[in-house]
Amino acid sequence: MPCGKRIRPADLALQLKSLDIDEGIRIESLGRDNKEKIFINKNASGIFVLQMAEVDRHRNDTKGELKPSKGWQSHDKILYFDSPAEVLKTIRHAFGKKIAVWLY
Repeated sequence: MPCGKRIRPADLALQLKSLDIDEGIRIESLGRDNKEKIFINKNASGIFVLQMAEVDRHRNDTKGELKPSKGWQSHDKILYFDSPAEVLKTIRHAFGKKIAVWLY
């Protein structure tokens, strides 16, 4: 269970505009096996930093459930943006509208 306060995706633009450097936003894809996540922070210069993370998981039990194994690999991409509009465009392009958003 992610920690933080869950917010409505419709409130994401407002949260981005008011994001402090000691806060972050976590976004999870709801439409793709929940394998992809985006973490957003703002640095001291006011630049938005997006960490786009995707985890490759292996099925390792008889029920087909996804569990941690030695085969986990993370593929992260770090992106930098000047404005909330650029951040929102990137999120929509990566995940579409089916997302869950947490403020932490």
